[in-house]
Amino acid sequence: MSKGPDGCMDTLEWAKFVIRTRDENNYGAAMAILSSYASKGNDEAEFYLGLIYARGQGVPRDFRLARNWLENASEQGNLNAMYFLGKIYVRGYGTEQNPAKAAELFRLAAEQNYPSAAFNLGIMYSEGDGVEQSDEQAFVWYTAASNMGHSDAQFNLGVAYDFGIGCKKDLMEAAKWYSMSASQGNSDALCNLGDMYENGRGVEKDFDKAMTLYKASADLGNDLAQCSIGDMYRKGEGVPQSDQEAEKWYRTSAEKGCKEAINELVKMGKDVSGYNAED
Repeated sequence: MSKGPDGCMDTLEWAKFVIRTRDENNYGAAMAILSSYASKGNDEAEFYLGLIYARGQGVPRDFRLARNWLENASEQGNLNAMYFLGKIYVRGYGTEQNPAKAAELFRLAAEQNYPSAAFNLGIMYSEGDGVEQSDEQAFVWYTAASNMGHSDAQFNLGVAYDFGIGCKKDLMEAAKWYSMSASQGNSDALCNLGDMYENGRGVEKDFDKAMTLYKASADLGNDLAQCSIGDMYRKGEGVPQSDQEAEKWYRTSAEKGCKEAINELVKMGKDVSGYNAED
């Protein structure tokens, strides 16, 4: 086994590390190593060359070359390459958008337990993008990704159970999956779980818990959580009633374009000029 320039890592692993950490001082050496391995058909080297050209790391960005290298790696069964190639076809980077091809690639990777591919396939079924729209199939793939620990999938699965989208409505299951996503710092899951505790949906009503969750979400910049904190202060739920605190939180949320916060400020008779509600 040959050593990399650091004298410790395997040569290929060192080159991959340089690209992952965006170590600009070593791009040239890493590129030479990866090119050498790729010329011998190494799928990991081909994948990393695809990343290099897609990102423009030490070379001009070139999506055509990126796609070629990713296709080579994908044909050898490289799951990372399948996923990133799928993203290229979804977004149409350097080529025409091809959602059907993207869905095919995501499915191949998802069936081999690649969580982000399963999540993205769920989104495609939810939106009917490249596949026939199916909430039930979206639920299947969100479940698969969630069981592999994908935070955004866990949030979407919580939403599915919360509103009965593609499955039977089950508030306890919704709370469970929101909680799992929230534990990974997902701001939307923190906010929705806060709503469940505030209103006693699927869990026992607990204003203190709701406020804790809303504040954790608000600290991550979630405008709906910020608006919900304003609601709790205005109603005096778990905190002393305070229109002043309510207005402060509504304005913080309104600055991000939250319609609900802007509407609450209007109800309070406050000036909302300068705020633009998001669509």
